[in-house]
Amino acid sequence: MRLEHARHNADACDFLNTSGNYNDWVITTAFYSAMHFVQYKIFPLSINTVNYNTLSDYYRLISGNMPARISKHEAIKKLVSRELPVLNRSYRRLFDLCHTARYVDYQSSSRITTEARNHLNSIRSFCEPK
Repeated sequence: MRLEHARHNADACDFLNTSGNYNDWVITTAFYSAMHFVQYKIFPLSINTVNYNTLSDYYRLISGNMPARISKHEAIKKLVSRELPVLNRSYRRLFDLCHTARYVDYQSSSRITTEARNHLNSIRSFCEPK
């Protein structure tokens, strides 16, 4: 399911990019595609003999052990850093670009959409089965 969802979002990203009118959504779909690709690559995950099949399983267990609850996005960023360190820079940058496009300024340049799509392509190429 995660892989299909990742590919679906990547296709939406490509489709939106062709119009040239929705750069904020190109960036957003690039990030959400990347999020599903990294989850596909990370899960199932075993830590200290505890198995996690999905991010929801992992989040449910770790959030109960934290004094201050972190968001699922923060949990994924920590997992990427620990489990897929080679993707950490690209994933965090794509997260930041998406956050800006969604909550700060939806008018993004084509240079930023190209950067977002390049980060997605790096993440996809690492995570997708060969």
